[in-house]
Amino acid sequence: MSENVHSIEEIVEDHFKRELNEYGAKYYTKTESINSNIEIALKEYPSKTGGVVGGGNIPDIKMMLRNNGREIPVMIEAKGTAGALLKCTLGKVDLDQNAISEYALNGAIHYANAIINNSAYDTVLAIGINGKHGSFGEPIFETFSCIVSKKNNNEPIRLLKTNHLTYLHPEKQSELIKIIDEIVEMFCVAQTTSTC
Repeated sequence: MSENVHSIEEIVEDHFKRELNEYGAKYYTKTESINSNIEIALKEYPSKTGGVVGGGNIPDIKMMLRNNGREIPVMIEAKGTAGALLKCTLGKVDLDQNAISEYALNGAIHYANAIINNSAYDTVLAIGINGKHGSFGEPIFETFSCIVSKKNNNEPIRLLKTNHLTYLHPEKQSELIKIIDEIVEMFCVAQTTSTC
């Protein structure tokens, strides 16, 4: 079997954790609790792997954007194969069981919905991180982020598609929160929710 079909998910996750560490950005791993409200919200939501409430909602990386009392949770899901960043159909993000299990951003959006539906948080930043082998075997990384907000009926709003997470730098978080809130308000007014 070709090396190009093997997942590099662990390499992807480690790469972006190193990047966040370089910025001094605080993040939480799969086994760490960001806070009890979020952990309960994830636990009480149907699992992305089969609809069972009570388990299976374990984001790869979690963060909390903070500024002047405003908090926005960040859910990050990693994958490691070509084409596993996002699945859309007819311009809409797929949120069926296969899509949320097999595609990074779709899974992150599932976690965002769990938090919005089962906690007091009204907005979550969902980020898919992915990687694949390049033509010489080197890893190639990509990210895609969406805003999910109760004000927008949980319809994902595209934020950024990049190959880095520099926008999560602690010194940029207050501006990022401002941008997120402005985008949510703009989309609420426009009622336009195309993501893909």
